Amino acid sequence: PASEGSLGAPEPLKGSGSVKIAVMEGQTLTASVEEAFHKHTGFTLEQKEMTSASQISGLGVDAVIGLGANDLFEGASALGTTPALDLVPEGTGVEGAASELAYGRDDVCVLADRGWMSANRRSMPSGIDMLASADHAQLLAFPDPNHSSPSALFIAGARAKLGEGLGQWASDMRTGGGFIASQEEANSSWTAIESAHSDAHPSRPLMIAPMSAIMRSTTNTGVEAAAQALDASCVQRYLYAAPAADAANEKGATSFMTWLLTWSGQRALAEAGAVYPLDPEAVENTPAHWFLTPKSDALVLDEAAIKGTGDALAQWDAASNG
Repeated sequence: PASEGSLGAPEPLKGSGSVKIAVMEGQTLTASVEEAFHKHTGFTLEQKEMTSASQISGLGVDAVIGLGANDLFEGASALGTTPALDLVPEGTGVEGAASELAYGRDDVCVLADRGWMSANRRSMPSGIDMLASADHAQLLAFPDPNHSSPSALFIAGARAKLGEGLGQWASDMRTGGGFIASQEEANSSWTAIESAHSDAHPSRPLMIAPMSAIMRSTTNTGVEAAAQALDASCVQRYLYAAPAADAANEKGATSFMTWLLTWSGQRALAEAGAVYPLDPEAVENTPAHWFLTPKSDALVLDEAAIKGTGDALAQWDAASNG
């Protein structure tokens, strides 16, 4: 039966009380996901958002979610070393990260405001290298990769694609008018979403962001979105959960991570548009299906490229600050 799912996850442990989880910025779970977890297991969730995996230590949490592969290495010392369950979805294992568990995909792409681009008769960029062209750089909002994990992974992808040309690409993007700013400033500048600040005047129809950011551009009915991910612009990114090294509620953490891979958990994530689920049986007729289906041409990074994210950022910094 579909309700049993296809990932082979066992039935989660039942219990009561709170499971405290640290959540990477932009990956906070909706109330509907929290309620689905509580209904299935009896536990409740308490979420604490963080901007970097380096902040895990000292938060007093039981588990961590929203981690990209690059975050697993950055936060390794604060993560548990014992897997919550003996299950690794195919193609998602990361060597050297003992306790991580992938629960969905949320690729980092160039997201475009389709209506703005059409109304202003601007062509869509094709490929990562086109972002540095004068025509497109001035339309781009780019959350600072030194302070944004998805942006950092995108830079790693650009380096894998451009090699030594990354430096010139970064320099051209900045001189061409690319807006490299904080996450909040980049969001406020993106024309696909309405800014919460009345004095803001969004002017950037292109933004580097996870595909889940498309959900912020959906209509009131939730069946249409202003934004779309562009072809040849995405870097594959699985999202991972992991137990915290100093978890006080190990049972709750195990229950939560197990639940994420059940049909109930995968369906709740898909319905919330949080990730594209790993269980294909859970995605049909959900926002994840409509808006987050991964592009077939997404760039797949090997572990060497992911571990080299810091080197890619150094190359980016040298060029963009030079």
